[in-house]
Amino acid sequence: MDPNTRPIQLALLAVLGFALLAFAASLVVPFNVTKPAAVYVQAGSAERVIAGHTPEPLLLDSVTHLEAGHSLRILPTGETRVTFEINEGWAVLIGPAALTLTESFRHATMLGHVSDRFEREYVLTLEQTAGRIRYNFSDANPSFTESTITIRLPDGRYTPDSPCWTIEISEEHESRIESSDCSTSDE
Repeated sequence: MDPNTRPIQLALLAVLGFALLAFAASLVVPFNVTKPAAVYVQAGSAERVIAGHTPEPLLLDSVTHLEAGHSLRILPTGETRVTFEINEGWAVLIGPAALTLTESFRHATMLGHVSDRFEREYVLTLEQTAGRIRYNFSDANPSFTESTITIRLPDGRYTPDSPCWTIEISEEHESRIESSDCSTSDE
C-alpha cells in the first residue's frame, strides 16, 4: 500500500463528513436567500446607483435588476416601475424620486426554501429619500399579510397596514403617506 493513500483517504473522509454536517445543519438552521427587484424605465431618465461606483443610466423600455444596497434615482419627468421579486409587489416612481432596496430576502431552513409546507419569512425593506412613489402589493405572492415590509423615510419608518399606498417626500424631507385604492393604481 502506498504511504500517501491513508492521508488521502482521511482527507476525503473529512471533506465528506463536513459536507454531511453542513447539509444536516441546513435542514435545521434557517438562512436567507436574497431576491432582487426588476426595474423597468417607462418614461424619462433613471439611474442605478451602486455605492462607490459612477451612477449607471438605465435605458428606456429596458429591464435591469436592483440588488440589495443598490439605489434607483429617477430624474424629473421620469417614471419607472419596480417589481419586487420577493413577492411580486410593485412600485411606480415618479421623478424626481429616489429609492434604495435595503433588504429583500426569504428566511427559512433548506426545507422551507424548497417546499411551501415549511415555515418561511419574507422581508422587504426599502428606503425612500425623495419624490412620490405608489406601492401596490394587492396581488403579492406570498400575500401582503405574509410579508414584513418596512419603508425607511427621512423622518422615520413606515410599516404599511394595507396593500396599496403612496408616499410623497417634500423638499423639506417631510413624508406624506396616503392609503390608496388598489384598483386605481397603475399596473
